[in-house]
Amino acid sequence: MSLRLSALGLKLILTLYIARYFSLSDMGTYGLVASTVAMAIPFLGFRLDYMVTRELVDASPAKATMLIRDEIVFYGLNYAFLAMVVIAGALVLPHSTNNTILVITLFLSILESLCTVTSTNFIYFKRPILANFLFFLRSAAWTIPVIGLGLFSPTLRSLGFVFSFWLMGLLCSLLVTAYMLRHMPWRETIATKVDWHRLRHDVTRSIPIWLGAIGAVGTTNIDRFVVEYHMSREMVGILSFFASFGTALSALVSSGVNTFKQPHLIASHKEGDTGKFWTITKEMMIETIISGILLSLITAYLVPIMASMLGKPEIESYKAVLWLILVGTVLRLVGDSLSGVLYARHQDKAIWIGGLLSLVVSLGLNVWLVPRYGLYGAGYSAIISGVFIVLWRFYYVRRYVPESGFGR
Repeated sequence: MSLRLSALGLKLILTLYIARYFSLSDMGTYGLVASTVAMAIPFLGFRLDYMVTRELVDASPAKATMLIRDEIVFYGLNYAFLAMVVIAGALVLPHSTNNTILVITLFLSILESLCTVTSTNFIYFKRPILANFLFFLRSAAWTIPVIGLGLFSPTLRSLGFVFSFWLMGLLCSLLVTAYMLRHMPWRETIATKVDWHRLRHDVTRSIPIWLGAIGAVGTTNIDRFVVEYHMSREMVGILSFFASFGTALSALVSSGVNTFKQPHLIASHKEGDTGKFWTITKEMMIETIISGILLSLITAYLVPIMASMLGKPEIESYKAVLWLILVGTVLRLVGDSLSGVLYARHQDKAIWIGGLLSLVVSLGLNVWLVPRYGLYGAGYSAIISGVFIVLWRFYYVRRYVPESGFGR
C-alpha cells in the first residue's frame, strides 16, 4: 500500500513539474498520451488476464508456465494488430499529425499493457509485495530522475525526455518480471502447442468484463479527446491538470476505504449474514462520502493557489472547472462503493453494462456540452455521468435477485 501511495504522490509531483516548466500545449499532449495509454490497458487483450489469474491460484509450475505462455502469445497478437492499425493510420492521417508522438504512444500502450498483465500475475502467485514493487517501478520510479535532471538542466525539460524515461521504467519492470520467472519450466512449455481452444473459451467468457473495463476507464478519459477536437491542445492541458487531482483523490479514497471494506463485504455475503453485510455497506458509503468531500474541499482550495505559484494564471482562471470535476469524482466514488456491493453479490452483469453505458453517456454529454460551454461542459458531463452511474448501481443494489445475479 505504501508503494502505491508513493507512486501516486510522485505522479502528482510530476504533474506540478510539467505545469511549472512546460507549455499548456505540452501539458495537453502529455494528457492525451496518458489517457490513450490508460484506455489501451483494458482494451488490449479482451481482459483475458481476468480468466488466467483465476487459474493461476495454486496451479502447478508446469500449468502456470503454460497459462502465462498462452497469455503472452494472445496479447502479442493483439499488440501486432494494434501496431498494424497505427502504422496504417499514420500513412493516411493528415500530415499535421505528429507521427513521433503516435509511435511513442503505441510503444507506451503495448508495454503498459504487458507490464500490467504480467505483474498482476504475481498477486495470484501470492507475491503481492513484488507486484506492488513492479507497479511502483513502471508507474513512478522513473519520474524521480526526470524531475531531478530537469531541475538541474533546463535543456532536459522536454516531453521527449519524459517519455523516454517512462519507456525505460516499463522496460525495467519487464526485466525484473522476466528475472523473477526464470525458474519456471519454460523449455518444456515451449515444446507444447498453444491451447487455442481454451483461449477462445476464456476470451468469450471475459468479453463482458472487458466491455465494463473499457467503459469504466473510458468514462474518465474521453473528455480530453472531445476538448482536443472542439477546442485546443492548451485547453486539454488545463483539463488534464485538473483531472490528475481528481484521479489522485479517487485513488486515495478507494485505497483507504474500499480496499479494506471489500473483503469483509464479500465474506459477510458468503456467510449469509445480511445484517453485517448492510452494516459494512453503510460504513463504506459514509466513509467514502465524508473522505471524498473533505479531500475535495482541500483540493479545491489548494490547487488554484498552486496554479498561481506555478505561473499558470490560465489554469487558475478555470478553477470552477476543477470544482465541477471534483463533484463528479465524489459521485463516481459513491458509484464505486455501490459497485463493491454488486461485486460481492456476483451481480457482474449489472456492473459491466453500467460501466459501458456510463461511457456512452459521458461521450454523448461531452460531445453535446463541450462545444456549447467549453471546459465547463466537460465538468457538467462529469457530474451528470456520475449521477447516472450512482442511480444505475443503486437501482440494482436495491433490486437484487439472487437467482439471476442481476435484478428484476
